[in-house]
Amino acid sequence: MKYSKANKYQALLNEYIMGPNSLKFEEELLQHHQIPEHAIVMDLGCGKGLTSTFLAKEYGFWTFAVDLWISATENKRFSDTLGLTV
Repeated sequence: MKYSKANKYQALLNEYIMGPNSLKFEEELLQHHQIPEHAIVMDLGCGKGLTSTFLAKEYGFWTFAVDLWISATENKRFSDTLGLTV
């Protein structure tokens, strides 16, 4: 698989990744999805919010991100910098 969506986030991935390449994993899982644009998605264990960002920007989902170790305030700041916070 070429990961045409995930590869666009390499710079962010290098800075924010907290484990295996979750963006490639998400892209594979959603390869033939039928989830409508603007669907609400809960990203549990989102880490620093990279996966939530990816889902919002690439698939048009409304994402809610929650992580035990990273504060919601920190993740909101990250989303704000990318213009994703409503």
